[in-house]
Amino acid sequence: MIRTKIKGSSILEVLIALGIISSCMSVGLLIYNNVQNSNPVFFKLRSIEIMEGVLRDKSIVEESNKVYEIEGFTVKIISKINPQFNDCILMQTRIYDGAGKLIQKFELIKRKRLK
Repeated sequence: MIRTKIKGSSILEVLIALGIISSCMSVGLLIYNNVQNSNPVFFKLRSIEIMEGVLRDKSIVEESNKVYEIEGFTVKIISKINPQFNDCILMQTRIYDGAGKLIQKFELIKRKRLK
């Protein structure tokens, strides 16, 4: 009878390797998320989504200046009556990041609601 010795790893070695691999993957995912979130394209897309949500949810007042803090962004909405057309409201929306840097600027003209 021929005896062959099978070489392998113990359970302790496998668990240590698994712990090292999982910790390296978690650090890699954190770095990836930070890079993804600091991307200027991400800021612009997210600011557009936030602006659309604010304009959809909030009522428009003829003359107002409002500031909203949403998810680390500052949204400033300035609405005033259009000087050329009295039945329209001119809305200027500016979105700033947490450091106060302007990310996006929008202008929108809406008709006033008839009472």
